[in-house]
Amino acid sequence: MLISLELIKQHCRIDHNEEDTLLTQYETAAQSYLESQLGRKLYLNSVPEEESMGLVANAAIKQAMLMVIAHWYEHRESVVVGVTSKEIEQGVWRLIQPYRLMGV
Repeated sequence: MLISLELIKQHCRIDHNEEDTLLTQYETAAQSYLESQLGRKLYLNSVPEEESMGLVANAAIKQAMLMVIAHWYEHRESVVVGVTSKEIEQGVWRLIQPYRLMGV
């Protein structure tokens, strides 16, 4: 895990353990989602020498993951009726854009 369950629960303001499995799943999915957007594999402490496209998950990447996790926790369906969810996408994009690999 790139982000501890404790920090995820603090960010989402959760003080019980009933949804720990769900939150762990969200963390795994958020990591996969950001890796696909970045075109890079994320690592906790260091990038293996053989991994030329890897990236250590810094504070900006972790904040983007927390935003995605909290969004998924609050909105558990694929469609949110009556609200615009564009801002979460833009906020996440602003955090991860400097680390995105661009193709030529």
